[in-house]
Amino acid sequence: MKIQYLQYALEIAECGSINKAADKLQLSQPNISSILKTLENELEFPVFSRTSQGVAVTPEGQHFLSCARRIIQEYEQISAIKTGGTTRRFHLSAGHHSAIEEAFSLLCAEFQDSGRMDFSIRNTDPDSIIEDVYHNRSDLGILLLPRDNSDAVLSLCAKKGLVVTALRELCFNIHLRRDHPLLQEKSLNMNLLQDYPFVDYSNNVLSSSPDLNRLGIINPDKKIVVDERDTRCHIVASTDAFSIGCSLHPRIRDSYHWVCIPLPDISYRMISVHRRNFGLTPEAKRYLQLLRQETEDI
Repeated sequence: MKIQYLQYALEIAECGSINKAADKLQLSQPNISSILKTLENELEFPVFSRTSQGVAVTPEGQHFLSCARRIIQEYEQISAIKTGGTTRRFHLSAGHHSAIEEAFSLLCAEFQDSGRMDFSIRNTDPDSIIEDVYHNRSDLGILLLPRDNSDAVLSLCAKKGLVVTALRELCFNIHLRRDHPLLQEKSLNMNLLQDYPFVDYSNNVLSSSPDLNRLGIINPDKKIVVDERDTRCHIVASTDAFSIGCSLHPRIRDSYHWVCIPLPDISYRMISVHRRNFGLTPEAKRYLQLLRQETEDI
């Protein structure tokens, strides 16, 4: 079995189409179809099922592609030996949190002088994080889960054979700029928050929380939707809008001059997940050390 065939199969899975993969790989469609047929004959099971929209990965194919990714990663490490270099590789999938990103930046700084470096971070939802780790697209996942509503996600991790490690518990806060009108009083009247815009992410990850719906502080007619954290932070820092989320890294909180007010009886758990049969790479272990360090003062 040729390494190149594994790479082709991964490209087909990524594109969801043999034709699109052929264009990207600069191969003819009949050529890549023939290679795929040879590969599946050798495996003695189909990697893909053909559909009118393209291809879909079979259950056996999911397992195969997961192994193929790891084989290619190891092959790249072997290839680097002859040049006297080592490829530093770390792919992270995680929820949105300032400490997660701060720790990733520190890791990048530590390894920036490596001869070969392949680092990435993907901020996404819990289900996608689990799938990324399970299929070896990411070496490590960091989940942010409601303390009282995480059983289903943890059960899914167990079914997929992922190792789950609790890192710490985080308070859930209302975020306001320091001179916000509501902070002029001795205590914050949360009911008045409905008079002000709420800043959420485009996937509604915050406003869809059952705990927040129970509090009734978000006015659905006054919402601002963004795709990334810096825009959210800047809007809260420069307007009367508010946001809600886990405790911030001190550097982020102070740079935007935010006040963070804990919400009663609501907290989130920060959890790491990785594949049991592959363990943690040195880069992943170092990242977790840095993450624990960056969350000490939160």
